[in-house]
Amino acid sequence: MIQFKIKEQDVILAKFGAPEVFNQVIVAVRTANPTKVVMVDCGTKPASIAIAAIIKRMGIPLIIRDHCDINGEPRIEEDKLKRLSADALRGLGSAGTRISNHDLHRYCAYMIEACEFRDPGTMLIADLDADGFMGAMKGIGFRWAENQLRTLSARLDVMKRRIPKEDWAERERASEQLFMDMIVELERSYE
Repeated sequence: MIQFKIKEQDVILAKFGAPEVFNQVIVAVRTANPTKVVMVDCGTKPASIAIAAIIKRMGIPLIIRDHCDINGEPRIEEDKLKRLSADALRGLGSAGTRISNHDLHRYCAYMIEACEFRDPGTMLIADLDADGFMGAMKGIGFRWAENQLRTLSARLDVMKRRIPKEDWAERERASEQLFMDMIVELERSYE
């Protein structure tokens, strides 16, 4: 998990499969005591749904933007499960929640308006990938060209190929460095 503050806003980037990440995210939300939480591209893993449920139980308005649903009616069991999970997220989100699918929105960043979530009291929680990162940054107010999203995705892919899948600590450290470098680039381009 990577936690940082940018433009006076708390941002968390995380992969939601590991139990320790679940606990870290909940502690970070409780510590920051935000007026609103926005989850971007966090998917339908049980930890993502549980985090959303806890945030809702805490009484914090929660907006979810994701493309984790399926397009059309579910026909196979896997699609039925995806639809149930997407519906669970819809039920947990406040006004402004939008759950789409990859066919309609290739990137979650396309579901977010620039500066839509720019508010010092708002915490953004996003997937630790190019789409989640760029969606969160766009919501805060950073703008970029389409090629920047593709470039970041390509840089992440190259980094992942260099580091063995088993070395999660090194992957997270390298990912953190790559995202922090990208933040510096974004901030520099808007000074």
